[in-house]
Amino acid sequence: MATIANLPPINRPTAKKIAEQTKVHFNTSEKFFDNEHDVINWIIDNQLSRRNITDDQRAYLLGKRHKEEKKTIGENQYTTPKT
Repeated sequence: MATIANLPPINRPTAKKIAEQTKVHFNTSEKFFDNEHDVINWIIDNQLSRRNITDDQRAYLLGKRHKEEKKTIGENQYTTPKT
């Protein structure tokens, strides 16, 4: 598994510090991803699972997800895979 060094961490230490100061229970979990696309798709999927997301936010996130999937595939209906 690769480490994505140039991406901001999902669980920021500052959030933990604020939670400790306000005495709010704060759980974190460490996640490992194979590449940057997997990280972005995980974030999008996590946001899409929220119940209070608006239709505009959902449409935006679905568009972002489609764009990410298109990047990983690298082709569309007008191109053929390179062999």
